[in-house]
Amino acid sequence: MRNVLATVAGIIAMGTLVAAQGAKVDAGKATFTAQKCTTCHKVGGVGGKLASELDGVGSKLSEAEIRKWLTSPLELEAKLKTKPKMPMSGYLKTHKLTEADIDALTAYMLSLKK
Repeated sequence: MRNVLATVAGIIAMGTLVAAQGAKVDAGKATFTAQKCTTCHKVGGVGGKLASELDGVGSKLSEAEIRKWLTSPLELEAKLKTKPKMPMSGYLKTHKLTEADIDALTAYMLSLKK
């Protein structure tokens, strides 16, 4: 009986975790829209061409790398062979992201897998 209860509790906890992650991804989409990220970035064929297309970014970058792009873009831009027309570091000088924004955007970016 204990094993059954532990299994049920585990399933419920997993469902709650999945729902919470889904909510974070939705919040990330909303933040992506609110911050007008599609002015420069393209996702799903929609958006600008001033910076990288983000389809598949969740398969290419780790969570830490995505967070670094959102918190220290100048450091990562310096490593790029081809510089974007609109550097993210310039945008983030005037558009500050909160920790909640960074968490949500990271979750959304990680969900963008081809």
